[in-house]
Amino acid sequence: MRTFVRDDNVLERLGIDLSPPAALTHYFNFRHGHLIVKNEAERFGLGSFKALGGYYAAAHLLEARRNGPAGNAAGSAEISEGIPNCTSLSLVTASAGNHGIGVAAAASLLDATALVFLPRTTPQNFVHRLRQLGAEVRVLDGDYDDAVEQARSFARTEGHTYLPDTSEKTDDHTVHLVMEGYSRMADEMEREFQASSRWPNEIFLQAGVGTFAAALTQQIRVRWSHQPRIYIVEPDKAACLAHAAGDRVRKPDQAEASIMQRLDCKVPSAVAVERLRELDVSYVQVSDEEALGARSRLKTLGLRTSPSGAAGMAAHLKQPLDDAAERISLIILTERDEESAQAVSKGNES
Repeated sequence: MRTFVRDDNVLERLGIDLSPPAALTHYFNFRHGHLIVKNEAERFGLGSFKALGGYYAAAHLLEARRNGPAGNAAGSAEISEGIPNCTSLSLVTASAGNHGIGVAAAASLLDATALVFLPRTTPQNFVHRLRQLGAEVRVLDGDYDDAVEQARSFARTEGHTYLPDTSEKTDDHTVHLVMEGYSRMADEMEREFQASSRWPNEIFLQAGVGTFAAALTQQIRVRWSHQPRIYIVEPDKAACLAHAAGDRVRKPDQAEASIMQRLDCKVPSAVAVERLRELDVSYVQVSDEEALGARSRLKTLGLRTSPSGAAGMAAHLKQPLDDAAERISLIILTERDEESAQAVSKGNES
């Protein structure tokens, strides 16, 4: 089985604090079983886990650019292919919000520029926060997949560096770098579970294009001494990974929109599809109503997140109660709620 060989040294040389935002201190017991919550809402102060991939990939892209193909790790040639040989970066990406913020934050840290293409459904607070980070923003009259196509085409035509978290190619090196960055989260959790000797026996990982879910699943399957059941959670209106895996779910309809906006992706990343085929996972779909209910349930536990961030909780709550006493479930709050993000954004203006 393939494994990630992550090199965090380049980030540490840039002074990036890689410590997790909080320990796994959120433990709850209720009728659905024992629950462990990994809260990523304040990673790097940016509101989600996404900068783990954005920072990591951008830093490695810049290092490869400055050093040139000679003397770099495998993949340097792929990184530099078709891009002018210079020491600065002009990053282009598509996003439903969080990946763009991660790329924009990396660009500001690395003295690079960032251009982010967004679908029309992106909340205004994401647009505002991207501009606060110095990114140029283009909101398209289309969905997320349209934004991906526009960003990819623009980067290739204009000679910029394309930094996606999804790809139509299974061997996309830049997406692999993003996944390497995400894999750090699995290692953080592994260290804490080893210290506490309290391991989950099931994990719910929400998925849009699937890059995050595939990265964590791969690292867990390779590294963890205790192997849990892993569920890949998607909106029932955008179950693109389950459909690609051959599950008997309906093909995502481009005309349908989910309130789980960061997960509302109709076309999966080919990298994620390939990796997940090699791994032992199950797929589960949740409705908008279930995501809203899970969000409310988390709020009563003192945890605030969006419907996208609550998708894992929604899937957890759908499981049968027969074996609740033996269940130790792990969910990940992948982002803070839009209301909190909006409040922070307005506060920064004053």
